[in-house]
Amino acid sequence: MNTQELECLYKGFSLGRSLGEGANGKVRLATYAKLNVPGDALAAKLRVKGTNKVAIKIMPKRNEAEISNEFKAMRRAKGSENIVEIYGKFNGIENSYLIMEFCHGGDLTNHLETVYKDSSYLSESKAKEYLRSIVTGVKYCHDHGIAHRDLKFENVLVDRYGVVKLADFGSAEFPDHYPDGLLDTFIGTSSYMAPEVVLGYLDKGQAYDGYKADSWSVGIILFKLLTGKQPYAPLPWQLLYNLIQKKTFRQRLPADVNLSPDCIDLLGRLLDRDAKSRASLQEILEHPWLKLEEVMEEKSPLMVQKQSQDVRAKNINDELKTLIVVKGKIVHRDERKPCKRPFYPNAHHFTPQEWWE
Repeated sequence: MNTQELECLYKGFSLGRSLGEGANGKVRLATYAKLNVPGDALAAKLRVKGTNKVAIKIMPKRNEAEISNEFKAMRRAKGSENIVEIYGKFNGIENSYLIMEFCHGGDLTNHLETVYKDSSYLSESKAKEYLRSIVTGVKYCHDHGIAHRDLKFENVLVDRYGVVKLADFGSAEFPDHYPDGLLDTFIGTSSYMAPEVVLGYLDKGQAYDGYKADSWSVGIILFKLLTGKQPYAPLPWQLLYNLIQKKTFRQRLPADVNLSPDCIDLLGRLLDRDAKSRASLQEILEHPWLKLEEVMEEKSPLMVQKQSQDVRAKNINDELKTLIVVKGKIVHRDERKPCKRPFYPNAHHFTPQEWWE
């Protein structure tokens, strides 16, 4: 048993398989052994979610400042269903640990490969459902003073109900900490970087708007959803910047992909090389292509899963209304017979799980 496993075991976590690894640390699946301990706050949350699994991000203790920054960002962004929930953090002798929600569906790459095995890209109607959730999550971050700065397929996760969630806030920054709201540190994944951020790696960059840089990354994600490819490949910084300046996203579209005028317009608003005129995410949510009231011609598995969750919630709420307590026993209101299913007080206030299976 290595140091990481021992430090986690001391806190009640049994480490499992690897979930991913990046520049800021590695993430592993873990099982929480204290699920039935009375008064344990984490156990209570996990019981409500119907799981004993969490994801734990592990970083060397010398990088404690980075993990503290990520913890701060995720705490500030708490409250959106489109952002991975943060449960807590702790320090061991050699490592620091972040405890987070585990998303069973994996990242966007794995999810799409599993759900859409016969296609490398999505139709517009399917892509917009994923994009709407991503934009909603990123806008929530922006509304709470957080620039994510590393939006990409690998940092978008999908939970067991098909809810899309943003993850990995290791590169996040807080524009409200800067007098003019502009950032002067350059970070992220090159093929998703806005041109003004790429310039920073060429020692020619000026301070930039972190929110508008996130808009560009969302545009790259949408391009990849619709085409199965990225418009700009990872290249040395100067070559990458030259390519962005020379080739617009329209010139990078595959010949076999036909997009609607509204979709092309939205991509153009996101992948505008001029950050000042680039669309904010609020503007994107109001764009005709992404309007909520639009009726889709086909339902994506994402929507089917979400609707199934809503139906399950209604069924549970309806059943809870038929239960009453008589002499300490849970009985049906009409039959006054003992209920065969366990009763969870205020269960209808929480996200439903398969409690009775």
